[in-house]
Amino acid sequence: THTHTQTPSDKHTHTHTYTGHWRRLLHMAAAIPQIKPGTSDDPAEPPTATAATEFLALWRSGACDADAHAQLTALLEQCPLSGRMIHGKPSDAGFARLLSSDDWKRLSWVFGPNALHGFLGKSSWEICLQLGFGERWLTERLASGKRFMLAVFPSESAGARLATWDGVEGLLTACYPEVWGSKIVAHWSRIRSTQFAELEAEAGYSMLEVNLVGRYDHTTGESKDERYTSLQRLLKLAGTMPRVRQFLWDEIGLKSLFTGTGRTMDERGVLGPPEFLCRNVPLAEIHGLVISEVFPKA
Repeated sequence: THTHTQTPSDKHTHTHTYTGHWRRLLHMAAAIPQIKPGTSDDPAEPPTATAATEFLALWRSGACDADAHAQLTALLEQCPLSGRMIHGKPSDAGFARLLSSDDWKRLSWVFGPNALHGFLGKSSWEICLQLGFGERWLTERLASGKRFMLAVFPSESAGARLATWDGVEGLLTACYPEVWGSKIVAHWSRIRSTQFAELEAEAGYSMLEVNLVGRYDHTTGESKDERYTSLQRLLKLAGTMPRVRQFLWDEIGLKSLFTGTGRTMDERGVLGPPEFLCRNVPLAEIHGLVISEVFPKA
């Protein structure tokens, strides 16, 4: 069954579950079909997928009153849900295949159950800001042709860690051992205890501007800006503090708004829901996953 809906949150939303025959759609990023909320043409759909589908239906309804929050509370008590706002281009190697569309990424940012109440009544643009994307970053990514998909799945399927400074340290030591001891650890204590603005002032340039340049070769990690710091570049260059902090932004996604407290923060300084990091796994391996393509617009 395919349906087309208009909602207060986004004018057009396409949803499908990645189970059974739907997994083949992971390789068809250019045409994402929609399944009517709460139903499936696949008799093998697991019960856990129902919880994610029900949440997306509740969010798309635009409801944010006491009854809607009560429904969500009951739903999360039955099945705690996590998720990610996936963003990428159909040409990206990992688009609609991995949790992060960039297949060079070893880690992915995800939100937990506490974030979902804050999504009710909000558009996908507002959700992106709540998750700490930043208006300029979001605007430029949309202008470049990136597509956005809201992925929701049972929390137990992710194996995520709370993104505190301690949590990030544990993941860096486990997932980036080739640079942790030789490049990062010498600056780690200062980076985690110093305001980002002070570190950026010491670097003498805008780390956002450098990050927006990106990399033109995902295999070599090369960029048109010599200050951009991929894993490959960090391995070859001196591990200065600005270089390491740029690496944390470019490779891991620790933006200027990262607090290290385990909670997101928007550009007004308002703390949002808890944020988590997990390994960048194939979408087909996340049990109960449901994805809804969204169209953020200011």
